[in-house]
Amino acid sequence: MKYLLKSCYPCIVKTNSEFCELSTNDTLEIDNESCLFVYPQKANRISFMINLLSPVENKFFSLLKQNENTLIILEDQTKIKTTKKKILNFGDQSCELSISNNLISFETNQSKIEIETESKYEFIIEKIKSFACVYNKQEFYAFSIKKSRLTQIYGDNIELNNNILTIEKYFDDSLNRKRTATFKIDEDIQLEKEEFYRDTVAGQTELLPYRILESIKAKDFDFVYKHLNETLQSKIQKSQLGTFFGNINCFLPLSTKEFICISNKSKSYITFDLVDDKICDISMDEI
Repeated sequence: MKYLLKSCYPCIVKTNSEFCELSTNDTLEIDNESCLFVYPQKANRISFMINLLSPVENKFFSLLKQNENTLIILEDQTKIKTTKKKILNFGDQSCELSISNNLISFETNQSKIEIETESKYEFIIEKIKSFACVYNKQEFYAFSIKKSRLTQIYGDNIELNNNILTIEKYFDDSLNRKRTATFKIDEDIQLEKEEFYRDTVAGQTELLPYRILESIKAKDFDFVYKHLNETLQSKIQKSQLGTFFGNINCFLPLSTKEFICISNKSKSYITFDLVDDKICDISMDEI
């Protein structure tokens, strides 16, 4: 049977014998085919099959008789957008929360804050103290009614129990590091406790500089400070390590002791000197 296929969007159509590329509003003549496979070339559109032996209209295409031909129209798949809304009251103030696909919105009479998320998990809305909270197992957002400020916390496993927030973060590094942090939500969101768990690795002193930088990136400053010699420990406090190294996003090893480190604002060349299993000197130059 002969069909005419008209597409409302760019796509690739596969017949038994060939691939045909169609632009918007192109028409393709089809004869002696049992089925077609359609591959849309637009984002967020799924592929599908059309059985030409007994085609049945659905959300992907419609059928239209035109003279002696049957016209198959590939419909533009409308993306459905749903919005979840909730109003939280805080005394004489209120906050309207909206969750629509990948957009979260916090709105009061004074301000509105929006944040995009690509999370695949469903969000929960909750009021805690003076915070409007939206969270799932990997993302936590808290909007302060008093300060009109948004706090964002991410992890691999998030749990909220009353006003206690527990975050677990796994680092894919050489020590299989895991960070567990506990926050208390009160007048502010305060870090109550933080612990790092790591594999115990004996020897391999030559890998220590690499692991030091992994630890800086993970903000595991206990590990860093523990592996500085006494001279360096007397010159720098553990609380100063984050400022000293900066916010390292990634690093490139040039050797076991030389690295290029990249932060938000700069690139640095860093070298380490070791004595036994301790770092005895660190040199850092911007490049």
